[in-house]
Amino acid sequence: NQGYDAIAFLDDDNWFTPDHIETMVELYTRSDAVVCTASRTIHRWDGSLMPVIDTWNDGVNNVDTSCLFLTRLAFPLVSNWAMMPPKLGPVCDRIYWQSIQKQATPTSHAPAPTVCFRSLYKVHYEILGEPAPRGAKSSEDVDKPIEWFNNLPDSERNYWGAALGIL
Repeated sequence: NQGYDAIAFLDDDNWFTPDHIETMVELYTRSDAVVCTASRTIHRWDGSLMPVIDTWNDGVNNVDTSCLFLTRLAFPLVSNWAMMPPKLGPVCDRIYWQSIQKQATPTSHAPAPTVCFRSLYKVHYEILGEPAPRGAKSSEDVDKPIEWFNNLPDSERNYWGAALGIL
């Protein structure tokens, strides 16, 4: 409502490469997708690059929120993000991506990484045989919010599903 042409999300622990916005605008121009997604590199908590291939953020099955670039026609989807209950925080990226897909929103993915993701996920460190930092997240940490959602009474689950655009 401020007259902007696009919204790019960025978690406070991540950063964009200098050409990120230019890459997203070029992708939008070439593809006419209303949601463009970026690839990312994985970094240790100190910011150093981890030689890990990011298979999760593929622009098809999953997209990290910091890798999203929503153009004006996708702005109505912002309300789905605003409705996210805190309990779903650990999986908010997955749920938001589901809401984008559920709306059959045209998307396009840039294969060259322009988002730098500072990881606190144990799996990234385990792949390299490195100790994970204190407080690193395991798969169990990610399963808890999904379990919470699935165990809600039907009426609450239906409410949140509709509010988040996933039902």
